[in-house]
Amino acid sequence: MSKKQKKIKKGKLFSFIFITLLICAGIISFCLFTPFFNVKELAVSGNETIADSELIESSGIVFGTNIFRVNTRAVKNNIKKNPMVDNVKIKRRIPGRIDLIVEETAPQLIIPYMTGCVLINENAKVLMLSDEIPELLIPKVSGIEVAEAKICKKLVPEDKVSFEMIMECVGYFHKFDAIKYFRSMDFTNLSNFSGVTHEGVKVIFGKMEDLEYKIKFMQSVMPNIDKAEGTYIDISSSSKGIYGTLDNEEEDISTQEPDAADEANNTKEKNPSPSPAV
Repeated sequence: MSKKQKKIKKGKLFSFIFITLLICAGIISFCLFTPFFNVKELAVSGNETIADSELIESSGIVFGTNIFRVNTRAVKNNIKKNPMVDNVKIKRRIPGRIDLIVEETAPQLIIPYMTGCVLINENAKVLMLSDEIPELLIPKVSGIEVAEAKICKKLVPEDKVSFEMIMECVGYFHKFDAIKYFRSMDFTNLSNFSGVTHEGVKVIFGKMEDLEYKIKFMQSVMPNIDKAEGTYIDISSSSKGIYGTLDNEEEDISTQEPDAADEANNTKEKNPSPSPAV
């Protein structure tokens, strides 16, 4: 190929690239500035407690803004300023719709703090600071000293090691849908923690071990006992469970027919424990 032919070929290639860039620039300009792609609709999904209007307003998106010029990162940050929002996904729908897909969170524990309390979720995110204990069906937890609590930030405890142990333990109760039983939980002594149900039954769990077995044990016997203020279940021992009242009457509840708690018992890496009552 001669130098002239190479020069012609090079010129054609340059022209092709230049024209392609011009076309791309034209398309981009059209997309960014034509009213055809302006935001005309905002759709919200995933929310159960937060109103659509509240989320749309907090997003900061203005109707009529070009859909491609919406700063999705800023929108996410704006919406996540609401402590009850755990995560947000933004999707553009051509030509003029934006979807806000929200994942909500909810208070799971109440922890005394200063003269009031702090409400956190299962990941220790601070959702609310209150001067009074709110009337919610979630447990008030004792045994956690709070160093710092800021809305939307993770709770800072005085003792991080014990706090992580407590949160891991609470995680088991969430896993087996057992946290709903309790109005309070006491972790003052990590070797002998307990909880009090909404009916007033004190459940003594003892050490933070064999939690799956103990939780399923409790769930299986709870429907069959007199759930009254002042009664208790002691399942701190993996070999038996004791039900008692303030008048010191006690009943061994671990030597009757097996039930669902056996599933947890069978998974233990030790000698099987007697099964709870039916």
